[in-house]
Amino acid sequence: MNYLLNNDEAWAIIFKCIVCCLMNPSALLHISSRCGNLFLVPNPEGNEFDKFVKTVRLFEWEKRFLHPIFSKQFENGDIFIGFLDFLLTSGKHIFQLAVRCNMTKLSQCTRTGVVEYLLRHLNREDGPKLNSFHMQVIMRTIEACIHDPFGVVKVVPSGSGGLSAARCYVEQYDQHNIDDCGKSQKTKCELIPGWLVHWYNNDVQARLSSRNDLAMRQTNDELLVLGLEWSKQLDCLVHKIGIGRKLDPSDMEHCLCMLYTLHQHTLPSRNVGKESRIDGPKYLPIRHTVGECLARDLPFMSHVKEGYDEKMIAYQRLVKDDSYVHHNLPDLFRIDFSV
Repeated sequence: MNYLLNNDEAWAIIFKCIVCCLMNPSALLHISSRCGNLFLVPNPEGNEFDKFVKTVRLFEWEKRFLHPIFSKQFENGDIFIGFLDFLLTSGKHIFQLAVRCNMTKLSQCTRTGVVEYLLRHLNREDGPKLNSFHMQVIMRTIEACIHDPFGVVKVVPSGSGGLSAARCYVEQYDQHNIDDCGKSQKTKCELIPGWLVHWYNNDVQARLSSRNDLAMRQTNDELLVLGLEWSKQLDCLVHKIGIGRKLDPSDMEHCLCMLYTLHQHTLPSRNVGKESRIDGPKYLPIRHTVGECLARDLPFMSHVKEGYDEKMIAYQRLVKDDSYVHHNLPDLFRIDFSV
């Protein structure tokens, strides 16, 4: 929180995170290549932003420019650019006040209060109408780049996919949280991501300290695939890529949403596509729309590609291991390496 309140660099990071949240990855790649910016998204200060806006205006506006969850919030390019201009002039002040106005006597931040404050001040008559889940997506991205800027993440709002997947865990949640049995199903579903983080931390710690060579090897492969590692200093799981932040309820809510997406895309109505979806943000490969280059082959992706082959080998070891606890997952969730 102190970093956000007292460092100008924090606002530059927040601004870039918001742009990344709003836009489709392929659109960002295309615009960045056209305007010649060194980085994928522009700094809020200097000439980079002006070049970015001029390049956006060169194109006929389409909703495909935006991430699907934000596509209905910006009816045209003028609203989108107007929102970015508003962020340039007022965004830093709004985000800092959102934290200051919701700090407790213990110098902790109330996340719900931050969300309400941001929605009140970012939603304007001539701008997008964001909701709590939109803010969760934006805050989750910011938290991937700055440690706990809005306080410790305990409970996060879920989208329809995350809530649908969380319902599968309600019965198990009730068995382990008897005091919460009287709460509504929606409230329980919002608590489930945090409960799953706690459970998974305990489960991994138990396996790594079991002195069972097989369990330890399988667990290390599993963490490698997930991009996680155990931090002895923090006594919990943390992300290997980026700032090394803790695994938190935002991550688990995102996992639940992706589990729902995987399931939905195996239904009969989803297994045949009439049009290309290779530029969608949830589908791989994400193509660099200038030429035949894949996004993963661009220079800025080098830090993500590091260890990619090792992860794929670890995944293959797990799905071929009859003794691995998740070996019997339905085949619809597997990757066919023979293709």
